[in-house]
Amino acid sequence: MDSTSLEPSLYTVKAVFILDNDGNRLLSKYYDRELYPSMKDQKNFEKNVFNKTHKADNEIAFLEGMTIVYKSSIDLFFYVVGSSQENELMLMSVLNCLFESLSQILRKNVERRCLLDNMEGVFLVVDEIIDGGVILESDPQQVLQKVNYRHITKKLALTTNVSLYQLHNCTAKLVLLHLQFECGLTKGFSRANIRRFCAQNGIGRKRIQDSKLESEIAKAIKERSRNLNPVPYSAEYTGHKLHIDQNEKLVMFGVTHVLSVDGFYSKIISHSTMPVKNNLTIYQEVYRSAVLQYGMWDQIRVDHGREFFLTLFMQEKLAGYRNNTERQPYLQTSSTQARVSQINWLWVDAQKKFQQIVCQTLQELHMHTIRKWGPL
Repeated sequence: MDSTSLEPSLYTVKAVFILDNDGNRLLSKYYDRELYPSMKDQKNFEKNVFNKTHKADNEIAFLEGMTIVYKSSIDLFFYVVGSSQENELMLMSVLNCLFESLSQILRKNVERRCLLDNMEGVFLVVDEIIDGGVILESDPQQVLQKVNYRHITKKLALTTNVSLYQLHNCTAKLVLLHLQFECGLTKGFSRANIRRFCAQNGIGRKRIQDSKLESEIAKAIKERSRNLNPVPYSAEYTGHKLHIDQNEKLVMFGVTHVLSVDGFYSKIISHSTMPVKNNLTIYQEVYRSAVLQYGMWDQIRVDHGREFFLTLFMQEKLAGYRNNTERQPYLQTSSTQARVSQINWLWVDAQKKFQQIVCQTLQELHMHTIRKWGPL
C-alpha cells in the first residue's frame, strides 16, 4: 500500500447520495472527479451499494475499496462515502448531521414526496455540510441557521404580504412577524438575527419613500406604453396571456369586481370583489393567487388603469421566471382599440343574466331606505 494514501486529508467525503426504496437516485454529489467519472459508472456504483445495503441491518458497509455509512427512513436511503482508510465516525457524523437537518426542514416527514417537494432546501443543506469533499459543519442547528438565513430574501419575495415591491419598505419587526406567523419559520429567526439581516441588506422604511416609488413606477409604465402599438387579440397557447379587467357597474353600491382570464381557453383564473379599485388587493387576490396556483404567464394584458401599477411592476420584476422571456412582460391596451380580452364578453353575459336583477334589487332597497329614513 502506498504510504501517501495514509496521509491525513481534509477531503474526507468522496460522495453523498440519496436513493428511494427502489434504488433510484434522488440526489447525488461526487466530490472526487477520478472516482466514477461518468454518469454510468456512478449509477452502477449506487446500484451495487443499494443491493448490498437495502436489506441489511448494519450502518457501515465496505464496497469497491470505499467505506460507506448509511441510514434509512420510510422510503429513503441516505449514503455518505469515504475512502477505505477514512474514519467511520467522521463519516457517521456527516450522515447524522445531514439526516437531522433534513428532518427539521421536512418537519419530521422524511419521505420521498416531501423530499422532492423541497429539493432546493436539500441541496442547500448538503452544500452547508460539505464543500468539495471537505466537512464544513456537523452541527444540525448551525446548518439550519445558515440555510434559513439564505432563504430569507426569497421567502420575503414570494410570499403573501412581503413582495419585492415592499421588501425595502419593511421594518425588522414586520419581517420577523411575517416569517414566523405566515411562513412558519421559527428556528434561526430571532429578533437579533432579523435586525442584523435587515441592517446588512439595507432593509428599512427610510430606504425608499412611497411617493418616490409610485412616481418611478408610473414613469416606467408611461415610457413603456408610449411605444405600444395596439394589435388584434390572439393567444397562442395556455399561459401565453393573462387578461385582467374590472367591472364597475355596481360601484355606486360599493361593489367593484376584478377577474383574470387565460387568453387561450378563456378560463376564469382568479377573481376578487372590493368596494373600490385597489392596487394591493388586485395584486394579492387576482394576480398573485393566479401565479401561485398556475405559475407565471408570459404576458399580462390590461387597460391603462392605474389600479394595475403594482401588478405590472411585479410582472416585470419576475419576468425572468416566465417560459418565454422574449415577449414583453405586459401590454396596456384600450378595450376599444385591441379587444383587451374575452373578459369584455363575459361582462356582457353576466350583465344580461343577473346584473340587471342585482341593480334593480339594490335600487329598490335604496328607495325603501329613503322613504323610511329620508335622504342621508
